[in-house]
Amino acid sequence: MTPMIARGRSLPAAFCLLLAATSPAVSSPAEIAPSREISREYQVKAAFILIFVRFVEWPPPADGAPGRPLEILVLGNSPIDEPLQETLRGQTVMGRPLTVTRIEGNDRVDGCHILFIGRSESPRLDEILKRLQGRCILTVGEAEGFAEAGGVINFTAEQNKVRFEINPDAAQRAGLRISSKLLSLARIVKDGAQPGGD
Repeated sequence: MTPMIARGRSLPAAFCLLLAATSPAVSSPAEIAPSREISREYQVKAAFILIFVRFVEWPPPADGAPGRPLEILVLGNSPIDEPLQETLRGQTVMGRPLTVTRIEGNDRVDGCHILFIGRSESPRLDEILKRLQGRCILTVGEAEGFAEAGGVINFTAEQNKVRFEINPDAAQRAGLRISSKLLSLARIVKDGAQPGGD
């Protein structure tokens, strides 16, 4: 597998970014408008997604085009689009640019590397994850129970901080390899009720 961690970027520098990303999502609810609270939350999540890209390994591109962009799709009603665009602008991983696209349904996920599934999709999460089975896609969510249902990485909140949990079983099923350094910073989640299961 071709590692997707960028060469020339030291691990300490990456983890400084990770440490900064875990700072409180809001300083004081009484002082910050709700819209700014949401903006800060999704800026932090966007920063995390950049780190995820650098510490996850995908199989080599089947099309033999190593310079093909790493595609991130956003599914659902989530305000993460603009923060992701800003965070990823000009960034490359192993010489590959990063793109962000919003989609309405999960029919055009072929070829994407990361699928961010917004909280609004919770009612049909089992259906979405079932359709993604067997695909090398890093699924990232923000709904309670996302990782237990078969998602790979899920954002959680803890004491006004954005945290994340990882389901290694789901990553293995997707053919992804997650760095042990990233795993050490996450809450590890085991499979619960599988999508489409009894």
